[in-house]
Amino acid sequence: MADQNFKYKIRKKGITLTKYTGTETAVIIPAKIDGYPVKRIDGDAFEDCDSIKSVVIPDGVTRIEWGTFMGCKSLTSVVIPDSVKEIEGNAFDVCSSLISVILPPNVTTIEGGLFAHCSSLTSVVIPEGVTKIEVSAFKNCISLTSVRIPERVVKIDNCAFAGCSSLMSLNIPENVKAIGGQAFENCGSLTSLTIPDGVKWIGWCAFKGCTSLKSMSIPDGMTKIEWGTFEDCSSMTSVGLPDSVTEIGGHAFSGCSALPSIAIPRNVTKIGRNAFFNCNTLTSLDIPDGVEVIEWNTFRGCRSLTSLVIPPNVKKLGRHTFRDCDSLTSMVIPNGITEIEGNTFHGCRSLTSVTIPDGVTEIRRSAFYGCRSLTSVVLPKSLKKIGRGTFYGCQSLTFIDIPKSVTEIGRCAFACCRSLTSIVIPEGVTAIERKTFWGCNSLTSAVIPQSVTRIEADSFANCPDLTIRAPKGSKAEAYAKENHISFEEVL
Repeated sequence: MADQNFKYKIRKKGITLTKYTGTETAVIIPAKIDGYPVKRIDGDAFEDCDSIKSVVIPDGVTRIEWGTFMGCKSLTSVVIPDSVKEIEGNAFDVCSSLISVILPPNVTTIEGGLFAHCSSLTSVVIPEGVTKIEVSAFKNCISLTSVRIPERVVKIDNCAFAGCSSLMSLNIPENVKAIGGQAFENCGSLTSLTIPDGVKWIGWCAFKGCTSLKSMSIPDGMTKIEWGTFEDCSSMTSVGLPDSVTEIGGHAFSGCSALPSIAIPRNVTKIGRNAFFNCNTLTSLDIPDGVEVIEWNTFRGCRSLTSLVIPPNVKKLGRHTFRDCDSLTSMVIPNGITEIEGNTFHGCRSLTSVTIPDGVTEIRRSAFYGCRSLTSVVLPKSLKKIGRGTFYGCQSLTFIDIPKSVTEIGRCAFACCRSLTSIVIPEGVTAIERKTFWGCNSLTSAVIPQSVTRIEADSFANCPDLTIRAPKGSKAEAYAKENHISFEEVL
């Protein structure tokens, strides 16, 4: 008898099935057991029943509990009666052979993880009464090509369709107010999507990795583009942002390698780190006057960016901000900046000129590393410290005037500046660190003051035509003699 294949409990409202013990591949759950109607299917009742291929649930069952069919990897079809009002989360999680499902009309929520990892699922009918699609409901349903979301849905939760790599079309109803984080992450076949005007929040990484998505318009009323919202949308060519946006979060457009331009809304005051990282076809960009902070890596790898105006209110440029912007030719740093962070212009190979304002006290390590087209730079009188490797490899730099205010020059600061012909170290500097002028093979003159009491052995290595000019009896004179470098006395 079929009844013998089930463990169950008799409750007031009828039978609750607790465990399937049979071996059949096609399971028909009885409508009654011992004369009592079957009302509920307990969580884990069919968990990991690998041999089951089909299940028919009888009319009268009102609830399928959490994880009921989880891991039934051979299950290809399930018939769910209209009497079912609730299907709890993960009920069909990892049913990797399940092809299609029709959900009953009285279900109002697609609960968390309900069909997660159902890798063979190609179609699902969601009833019109559904108002919410919860966390990871269809996560990694890699065969799902289209879904119609009912008009009553108000929220699509985190990871709801994440990893649905074959999903090509999907509607977002007008009543939706929120799209959760990672909701459509790695939906690589999705080519277009319309966000309705009622949406006021789109979560972090919501469309990350949607590599076929070409365009998107964000509705008015949204105030922030969250972290990673469009990260790695490598086919995106246009995106419209409303004036209501005041902040662009970190990684928001990182890896949007086909995006040629973007209009940043006038009310934006903050641009997060890595926001446009590796947008390598981005040619131009206008930053609004209200922006005060540009975080690190913001424009790193924007290899087609030729020009950019930093507004006067910017007080901070983060590390690596313009690193590897190969086409950037010039830059004016605004007056409010007091420090140029490490690697800010690292690898900007086309940069020929840069204006550093008075007020800057420190240029940190590798700030202009590898700017091989940089011919001249004027350092402000406020400057106190030139960091490690600051101008390393600036092979077109012929001259630089180090202000008298500078007291510290880091190691490798001017290494491989192959066109540099002369240098004057200001009074107040006490040490010339390792490889500071290493490989400056056009350097013919270095004026070193009495204040310098330490010069590392390789500070001027590979400077074959160098003459050191310094006071007699100074550390510089001793260094010149020790390293067989020409020396001239200066007063």
